[in-house]
Amino acid sequence: SVYGFIDANGNFVEALGESPTRPFNDGRAIFFKDGRAGVISTSGDTIVQPKYLSISDYKHALAVAKSSDGYALINHSGNQTAPLFYRNIRVLAKNLIAVEVEGLWGLIDTAGTEILPPSYKKIGEMRDGYVLVKNNSKDLIVNEYGKIPLQGAANSIELLSNGFATQKKSKGKVIV
Repeated sequence: SVYGFIDANGNFVEALGESPTRPFNDGRAIFFKDGRAGVISTSGDTIVQPKYLSISDYKHALAVAKSSDGYALINHSGNQTAPLFYRNIRVLAKNLIAVEVEGLWGLIDTAGTEILPPSYKKIGEMRDGYVLVKNNSKDLIVNEYGKIPLQGAANSIELLSNGFATQKKSKGKVIV
């Protein structure tokens, strides 16, 4: 069987794979050939050759690719922008990516530049442009641009919504 998709003009575009192509997301679709994942554009052009074990759907023009060496970040053009030594990668926002090394989490930007070293036990999900970062000694709030508007002692900060957080002080909570 040959798998592909129908373009906006009703033409069949072969996706080069032996299994169904995943749906398009952000103008890109993941296909599989010989057990490896690659990426095609809506015109059927191969953006990433099928060489990875798996590739996530694109989010904020970025995808996470898994190889036997680790995880890498692939941009919309198909170029690898973060090295393969990360054990896990999560795209949080257009400019902010959570990365794991040896069980500890850090933050990088889309170019692979380190914003926070991988020394944190937990990085939450992005909420209203902010993410909560925790380790045993302190909590941080980091915005989608990698800036730290709030930090405090461990377990002292809770991320709310609409850019608000609570911070425990010695005599109660303060809304920031």
